[in-house]
Amino acid sequence: MVSSVTIKRYISQLDEVILSGDVSAAEELQEEVLSVLGPSFKGLKAGLTNYGPYMAATIAGKTTEVFTPVDYIKDARILRNRLQAEMEKIDMRSMLSAFPTETLILHKKDGTVAEVTALVDGSKIFSDDAHLNIEESDIYERTLPSGGKEYYRIKDRGFYKGDHGIPDNYQSKVEKITEEEAGRELSRSAPEGKPHKLFISHSSKDKEYMIALTELLEDIGMPDGSFVCTSVPGHGIPGGAKIFDWLREQFLTCDLRVLFALSHNYYESAASLNEMGAAWVTKSADTLLLLPGFKFDDIDGCIDPREMGISFGMDDEELKHRLNEFKDTLIQEHQLPTITQARWDRHRDKFIRTVQEIAEKNAREEDVDESEDHTPVIGRDDVGRIPVEPAFLLVYAAQGNGQITRVQSLGAPTQISADGRQFMADMSQRESARWQEALDMLISWRWVKSAGHKGQVYELTGTGYKKADWLKDGMQINTKNEPLEELKHFD
Repeated sequence: MVSSVTIKRYISQLDEVILSGDVSAAEELQEEVLSVLGPSFKGLKAGLTNYGPYMAATIAGKTTEVFTPVDYIKDARILRNRLQAEMEKIDMRSMLSAFPTETLILHKKDGTVAEVTALVDGSKIFSDDAHLNIEESDIYERTLPSGGKEYYRIKDRGFYKGDHGIPDNYQSKVEKITEEEAGRELSRSAPEGKPHKLFISHSSKDKEYMIALTELLEDIGMPDGSFVCTSVPGHGIPGGAKIFDWLREQFLTCDLRVLFALSHNYYESAASLNEMGAAWVTKSADTLLLLPGFKFDDIDGCIDPREMGISFGMDDEELKHRLNEFKDTLIQEHQLPTITQARWDRHRDKFIRTVQEIAEKNAREEDVDESEDHTPVIGRDDVGRIPVEPAFLLVYAAQGNGQITRVQSLGAPTQISADGRQFMADMSQRESARWQEALDMLISWRWVKSAGHKGQVYELTGTGYKKADWLKDGMQINTKNEPLEELKHFD
């Protein structure tokens, strides 16, 4: 195998003779190039004037051989272009072998899915999985190390036939699209025969919100049986059916979209968390609806908090825009009749007003409950030796929103965080126990108290804030660093 260094050297020499126009040097260099590279590259002589064909012509009854005029400078240009093409092939082989590849999911237009080993490089994706029929408008799904997703639509599949050691390959031109765009396109390519269904995963304590939501779905024309909301009569599961058996069947037999109606009540419900886990395992399409009082920062468990959704914490225009997108998705998936914009605006705005009225009523009731049930909490001043873990939880919480959360997710150890920042080095049971004990210490010392979310959210007491300041100064904890990074100084 000829080295790339040799080829580059001959390309440079050919450039010199072409520039100089030295015919004698071009002739000598041609002989050397053909002698050295000819055995490795088939067809290197083809088209050179020095090896051109001749024709036999009959003139005045005599047969005469007519030769193609030899032009060594022209031959030098031909050889230079061929060597440059070989150099590009070598560079391609080097790139494919040097760069790390990863496994992508290819979503075909016909609804089928395949795994593809590929190299993602900006606006191109390279793959030598040539046995697959990759086509324009297919979508690549890429999973990042963080767990996030990227989606790429194929604009030009770019199939290339292999040559000189390079296998058949695709060099596809792609454009990056949003997860929402990908979801819409993939929903259109779902295999026929599998009906669409919307399952609303929620807490039964949020029933009033769900009644308002189901009325909105009915108003846009969602037919009976096309969506399920167990808290609303007429939209539950069949009588006598066990809910989790029924859910498993729906995940398998329907093209299911799950709407997660997230709230603090949701995360306190074991049934809701089980539904979340089941949806995640089956990789169902999902939509997030954050009910009043619940923020994206509060999301935990299987759901990615970076996923865009519908939140009643958004400004009015953004909220309406997100609801419009949700309506369009349902109309497309369920092939609903088009609803006029004026009619939709009325139904959407009524839904928003109803939800806001329910939230205001709930807030008034909670204020009354808290005033009636308030129990004074006075923190202990002297607790003896304070381990690093409770000190860190307290200090980071005090520097943020003053809250520490304890969240249980289906199939995963309990997670402890303060001001949304993570302290657990991994998701092991050992690490979970370490930080749960730290929180329990703060509770027993009355430096934190329950904030009313059934043991999931705790806020610092007055003594807790004083102790946090004292510990931060005494231990010299730098809260500008992430907790896991700062903890290394205390190992």
